[in-house]
Amino acid sequence: MLRLGFIGAGTVGTALAVRLSSKDYRVIAVSSRSQTSARKLAQAVSGCHALNSNQAVADTAELIFITTPDDAIASVASEIQWHRKQSVVLR
Repeated sequence: MLRLGFIGAGTVGTALAVRLSSKDYRVIAVSSRSQTSARKLAQAVSGCHALNSNQAVADTAELIFITTPDDAIASVASEIQWHRKQSVVLR
């Protein structure tokens, strides 16, 4: 099963991560502008870790959800060095 990561731990990111985890998807990493939000999401999902950077999430997960505010999606996506065979979901 794919390892999922979240960039953005606000309302949308948290809801998706918790729901996917409850359906047995492996949510393993999260980063957010606020470390407090990232830690809160990680605590709500078994096996998930709050990481210090968006790049760290991209380096760890195979499917990454970018759930930042709409006006930040493009800049977040462009700052990451993506890996082959990764997929990205933009909210």
